[in-house]
Amino acid sequence: MQVMQQGPTVRTIGALTRNGLTRLVLYEGGLKAAKYQEILEDFLIPDVNELLEGENWRLIQDGAPPHSAKSTQEFLEDNVPDFIRAGKFPPNSPDLNPIDNLWGTLLSQVQQRSYRTLEGFKRV
Repeated sequence: MQVMQQGPTVRTIGALTRNGLTRLVLYEGGLKAAKYQEILEDFLIPDVNELLEGENWRLIQDGAPPHSAKSTQEFLEDNVPDFIRAGKFPPNSPDLNPIDNLWGTLLSQVQQRSYRTLEGFKRV
């Protein structure tokens, strides 16, 4: 009998702009609205502002619960120059949200590499 040990669940958040990518944020476990807002505030919003050099920009999200939470919607209204509230934008169109295609490419490349530890995975 072979026993397989399940590792920690590691997830990613990142953003794509016409001038490049933000840092890729890795986190373990589930994502609640407060943690999502912290990642937005500490990483994604500053990175997008730097990449776009102060230009007005729009954040496109899907309907995931941390994205559509009332507190997140209020946070984004206060911190994103051109924010569209949940339900006002088509949620699952790869033509409108090109990062969905990028996630597939990233996953494929990560699966082709080998790593044995969580730190090894993060380096990949």
